[in-house]
Amino acid sequence: MTALPTGTVTFLFTDIEGSTQLVQRLGPDYRQVLERHATIIAAAVSGHGGVAVNTEGDSFFAAFEAADAAVLATIAAQRALSEEPWPDAGAVRVRAGLHTGKGELGHEDYVGLDVHRAARISGAGHGGQVLASATTHALAGAVVTYRDLGEYRLKDLDAAEHLYQVIVPGLPAEFPPVRSEGLSAHNLPASVTTLVGRDAETTDIAGLLDSHRIVTITGPGGIGKSRLALEVARGQLDRFSHGVYVIALAPVADAGLVASSIGDVLDVADADVDSLAARIGSGSTLLLLDNFEQVLLASRDIATLLQRCAGLKVLVTSQAPLRIAGERQYPLQPLDVRTGGSAVDSAAGRLFVERAQAVDPGFDPAIHSAGIEAIVSLLDGLPLALELAAARVNLMSPEQIAERIRLGADLLSTGSDDTGRHGSVTAAIAWSYGMLSDEARAAFRRLAAFRGGMTLEAAEVIAADTGADVLSAIGELVDRGMLLRSIGGMSASRLRMLEPVRRFAEAALLREAGESSAAAAAHAGYYREMALDAGSQLEGERMSWWLARLEEELDNLRAALDHYIGVGDASGGLGLIGDTWRFFQGKGHFDEMAGWLDRLDGLPGSDAATAGRVKGLLARGALTYWRGDAKSAIALYDQASAMARQLGDDALVAAALYGHETSLIMAGDAAGLEGLKEVERIYEQNNDLGGLAHVAAARAFAELQAGRTLGSGPLFEESFRLYVEAGNRLNAGQTSLGLAGVALEEGRIEDALRYSRTGLQYGEELGDRFMVAWAIEWVATTLVEAGDTARAAMLSGAAEAAREKFGGGWTPLMIGVDDSVTRLVRVLGDEAAADARRAGRELSLEDATELAKQAP
Repeated sequence: MTALPTGTVTFLFTDIEGSTQLVQRLGPDYRQVLERHATIIAAAVSGHGGVAVNTEGDSFFAAFEAADAAVLATIAAQRALSEEPWPDAGAVRVRAGLHTGKGELGHEDYVGLDVHRAARISGAGHGGQVLASATTHALAGAVVTYRDLGEYRLKDLDAAEHLYQVIVPGLPAEFPPVRSEGLSAHNLPASVTTLVGRDAETTDIAGLLDSHRIVTITGPGGIGKSRLALEVARGQLDRFSHGVYVIALAPVADAGLVASSIGDVLDVADADVDSLAARIGSGSTLLLLDNFEQVLLASRDIATLLQRCAGLKVLVTSQAPLRIAGERQYPLQPLDVRTGGSAVDSAAGRLFVERAQAVDPGFDPAIHSAGIEAIVSLLDGLPLALELAAARVNLMSPEQIAERIRLGADLLSTGSDDTGRHGSVTAAIAWSYGMLSDEARAAFRRLAAFRGGMTLEAAEVIAADTGADVLSAIGELVDRGMLLRSIGGMSASRLRMLEPVRRFAEAALLREAGESSAAAAAHAGYYREMALDAGSQLEGERMSWWLARLEEELDNLRAALDHYIGVGDASGGLGLIGDTWRFFQGKGHFDEMAGWLDRLDGLPGSDAATAGRVKGLLARGALTYWRGDAKSAIALYDQASAMARQLGDDALVAAALYGHETSLIMAGDAAGLEGLKEVERIYEQNNDLGGLAHVAAARAFAELQAGRTLGSGPLFEESFRLYVEAGNRLNAGQTSLGLAGVALEEGRIEDALRYSRTGLQYGEELGDRFMVAWAIEWVATTLVEAGDTARAAMLSGAAEAAREKFGGGWTPLMIGVDDSVTRLVRVLGDEAAADARRAGRELSLEDATELAKQAP
């Protein structure tokens, strides 16, 4: 036996990849394949001066005095193995590992860590692949070509091993990632908590890193950028062979120190761009630059590193993008606050519950679902705020926490001596605020006046008097995540502040003398003008657009009304309500509207003769009328018409008179018909087709209520024609329901059902929930006469529940036609009718609509 070399020795280990599968496929023929494989390797080893140490099963262990000879022998073996005509089912793929170290003998074999290191290097590879340690690579020199794979932690070895792949000419050079215990070249901190609700974001950002060399996660303080970035980085450990490193930049205020901060992590003394580029080289490396917002001037250094280091990728967290070539921005959104209708099951709810149970293992979310829902809504899904709120469950219930947050208590801090910028939500947002330019800070404070978001146009108007380049200031706020931008809704671009951010802005606004009142007044004025525009179009062709737009702006309308009440401006608030009462009706907010009217009417001077006061009376009259109390509405319209005449406003006079005469008619007073003549003259003078349609409809209702169906039918048809011509789809739909009443009274059941469903269609298309509920009642009423009592009862119950929810509504009884309840009782009896209708009350309006549209 040839003597084993000692001293500095290069060890070679090989084994067959998938040997167990080969045995199963080849059966008895495997022994012949195994022996041929050993012969080929032995020949390559001996041909290059190596010594076979031992063979065991499908593995082969050899030793060489020279590292270059070992590398060349391994290449020769791989080439010979690839050229061998193996059986079709028995192709042999061998992995090989080389390491140079101390050749120490014991009991006629090698002992020591270097032998184990060589074996582990071999085991890290794949069939057909040759891996070499850094020592072998250095000693073998340039006899062959290598690929630098970077550092890996191999099984049972404490120290990281820097691996190189030997390129075998003519054979494949692409292999899966090295089999390792994980890339050890990293400084990522261990996770102490789970990342909740960010699975999609983690996947998205990892995907962006596949196709972009720099990805920047942006968002305000406390939204979870750093935590998410660390999770993404951990998932990249096996993909960046030269390492994954996090560089914490929060303590760094000078952009000139960014290079040295990176150098500290990469062990580069007195680092600059040149020395960093040399250290990183072309190897596959990921740098996580955490909290870059205060050192944005260092962006050019990062751009230079990306240009000079082909294998470098950069993941950044920042409140503003770096704006360098190739950057892909990922604006991080808050956690979802609602999933399938449940806040507790949402990402925000799950985060709160998990952190609460860490504080109190017995915390039961089922008991506190209402409190959790309130908290995630108040905190707008901001992760830091949710975590800090959850930490308080050791002192109070979620319901108590929510109430204190609602009242402005400062619960959202660690409660410890930690004064870091993530020690409280206020500190995190204050850090973000401090990074803004003076112009952006001024705009930010002004925009605190908005509730529930804003359009770009509205933001520009309210921030216009800050003296800044408003569009640039708003752009900076968006860049830094202080304003979040969303696509969709009624505007091409809508902006909003997370609620904790808005509260900070509001507090900053209050600290600035004079800013708060000015911002609130400007905000209220903007929405008062919007209401004026809406008031002239809420019965026209754009009604559906306005209903949706005002629903989107409802929180801002509420803020404007609060302002008017706060400053004692009853006329302003009443005018806003008066111009938008059709919206409050159509979207089912009548009870809320009544509350606003009560508060505004209670202000000193609310009865002063102003256009706003008249509009408020008209809104109150409409509310009363549509709640079925036409008699009480008469007096309200009387007051409105008298004040409108005093002001000389013909449009308000006509509106008040029309409401007055229609209320008289619905109250059964024929005097209303005489009063309609004056209304008609005003509409004719103004060539108001919609107004003339109103008059025809009122007369039609009067005829129907008096039982004169022959007279009411043509009047309804005339009013329908005029409404369509005027583009008034709301009243065209209401007139369809009048025609349904005529057809029902005349026994034309199919026509009545068709007209009822036409009204339903108008309500659906407009998004007018009030009218949809009214039309469903008409379908129910008609279906009783059609003999479909089961469906009629369901729809009758659903319509009744909707009227209660919306704060009012009509039934056919208002125009002298028996409604669904009356007819069901007549057919089924009181108790059976009530039982049959009860299930319908549980239907949503959407489900009831679909049921009403189904053919018999």
